[in-house]
Amino acid sequence: MPDNPVYTTTEAGESNDRSKLKSTQLYGAGFPPFQPFHDNRKDITCAVCRAPRRSTVLMIPGRNVCPSEDWTLEYEGYLAAPRINLERAEFICVDGTPEGYPGTAGHHPSPSELHPVESVCGGLPCPPYVNGYELSCAVCTM
Repeated sequence: MPDNPVYTTTEAGESNDRSKLKSTQLYGAGFPPFQPFHDNRKDITCAVCRAPRRSTVLMIPGRNVCPSEDWTLEYEGYLAAPRINLERAEFICVDGTPEGYPGTAGHHPSPSELHPVESVCGGLPCPPYVNGYELSCAVCTM
């Protein structure tokens, strides 16, 4: 979020019929041997990726490489989403080396947490997937 917000029309006070924008934390992955989310329990930073002269963006779950040499790998990481017992949202690809926002450690519990997504046999074919393995992902452009 920007450090200097500009508002259009506002209504003072909170309302129960409005959505709330709160911080999101990486959580549940800060234990050995799986430590890609090294800034565990910190609010995560947002990023906007601009790829001049490339009009197509593809997020590939379950792979950390692009489909062919025609594609450019912007980053690879881990598939993440809210925990299974929380309200579902979209699955996103989180950079394999995410950065926590400075000064936000210990704000748990956050209203929004991102957890690594693992494969489950029955929902996915096993093999090739392995039950309980964290899923990688890639963001590619063309």
